[in-house]
Amino acid sequence: VYLAMVGEGTEQAGFQLAERLRDALLEKALFDPLTNLRNRHHLDDALRTQLGQAQHTGQPVSCLMIDIDHFKNINDRFGHEAGDSVIKSIAATIQRVVHDSGMAFRYGGEEFLVLLANTDEQAANRLATDIHNGVRELSLRFGLSEIGHVDVSIGVASYPQHAQSDNLLRAADVALYRAKELGRSRIVSFGML
Repeated sequence: VYLAMVGEGTEQAGFQLAERLRDALLEKALFDPLTNLRNRHHLDDALRTQLGQAQHTGQPVSCLMIDIDHFKNINDRFGHEAGDSVIKSIAATIQRVVHDSGMAFRYGGEEFLVLLANTDEQAANRLATDIHNGVRELSLRFGLSEIGHVDVSIGVASYPQHAQSDNLLRAADVALYRAKELGRSRIVSFGML
């Protein structure tokens, strides 16, 4: 009887360990380890879900594409660990601003993406302004080095106003590219192009 109970306990412990490992792997698959934002792998599912709901309900979906301006200079001057610290600080600002109104992703390198369900261009631009100002207010340090202020450029696009469901991210990326062409540290909506 004792061996049977030990066997059941061991089996239960094995199931619990397997469950924890599965959860850890799922978190690694969906979240960026540096920023704790959702990662690009999670984006496809989230985008498909939000656009499907938008098509069904007639509500808008907006996308913000965010890029840290002159990020290479930060890495060159202060090192990659300082660059990682900047990325983490900006990700925290984006997450704080977006909070419950959308989903924030690390899109890659120094780029971020925000999906905003039930959000039109005007509301998306307000959130973009809050992110832009929040990042600008950061005074960043790394160790003894004063990195100072950092800026971001943001492209905004909204479905169905600016894009069809299959090219919302592309429209936000085009708007971001235009923001960079105009001198960086600004917000450009696809509707302005």
